[in-house]
Order: sequence, then C-alpha cells, then structure tokens
Amino acid sequence: MVFSVYFDNKTKFLVIYQHVTKCARSISKYTGLARSTIYDWIDKIDIDEDIFETKPGRALKPKLNQDQQKKLTDSAQKKPSQASTRKLGGAAFEILRETTREILHENGLQFRKKDGEKYHVHTEDRVSFCQEMLKRNGEEIYETFFSDEMGINLKDCKKDKAWTVPGKSVHIKNSTENVRLNCWATISSEGATSLHIFERNLNG
Repeated sequence: MVFSVYFDNKTKFLVIYQHVTKCARSISKYTGLARSTIYDWIDKIDIDEDIFETKPGRALKPKLNQDQQKKLTDSAQKKPSQASTRKLGGAAFEILRETTREILHENGLQFRKKDGEKYHVHTEDRVSFCQEMLKRNGEEIYETFFSDEMGINLKDCKKDKAWTVPGKSVHIKNSTENVRLNCWATISSEGATSLHIFERNLNG
C-alpha cells in the first residue's frame, strides 16, 4: 500500500483498520507506527473514544534532570542483573523503556553478558536432516517420531546479562543449592504425548 498524498498517522491508521485489515502487525508494517501505539488506538475505538482527541497529560514527559538520571543509573548498578528498563524507568520515573535505555547508555552503561559466559549453537545436524527430508518430499515425516529429554536445574535459573560500566566485570551471587527435574516427551505427525516429569535421569 502506497500513500501518494500526505495523511497524518491517525488517518492512515483509520483507513487501513476500517477498510484493509484489523491486524496490528500488518498496520504497523504499512504505516511504520509502533505496535503499542496501534493497540492503544484500537482499544480507544473499541470503547467509542475519539483517537484524534488529545487528553490533558498525554503528552510526552520531559527528559529527566541530572539528579533523576543519577538515581536511575545508581538503581541499575545496585542490582545490575535484575534492573529491567521497564521497572527502572516506568515504575520510578514514568518514562518509556526506550528513554530509560537511552539515559543509561548516555551515562556510560552497557547491557551485556557476564564475563566467562559462552554460548554455542549447533545447527549442522538439523540442517542436514531438513535437506534430506526435502529430497524425499518429506515422506518420512509420517513414519517418524521425535523424542527428547531435558533437565531443569535450579542453579541455571540466573541472569546472564547486567548493566555495567564498560571494562568493569560483573559478579553476581547465584544459588549454591541445586534441585533438578527431568522432562521427556515425544511428538509425531499424529500428535504429542504428555510431558513426563521425573527426578532420575532417563537411562533407556
């Protein structure tokens, strides 16, 4: 969809919403508007509220002053792995997540992984399997079931990113006590089994 003449964003939204699609994702694609904005307008329409009417207090809030920015930055550094931008800015200062992130970056903080954590994703076997299935038009999928086992460890339930000053290591104390549960299930073209949960490792 191409607009050959200028329309304001709310008019574009109304035209697409009423005559093309009511899907917020598609409207966002057509207009370039944030999906949160579109959902907000849809909610207003559902209660017969005029989206063109601007209510008092709905304007963007001014940027935080230096003291407020310092409090925000200090809060992020006190609990670096638990400091989400939503809680930091929204709860304390009523600012958007994007504004919170911008302020933290301006004050020298970066959101990055803890030192020593490395993650590797192995996809070669999966790619080979998919290529083989494509050669055979996927016929084997109807004669195959997939099963897998996974373990859940209490010690693994930890944050892997935190707000920190560049060059400074982040050390977070994690639980030393461990509780483990194992899960097993299988799936096929006929459907899935229930999820089996047990304490001991699966050995057969």
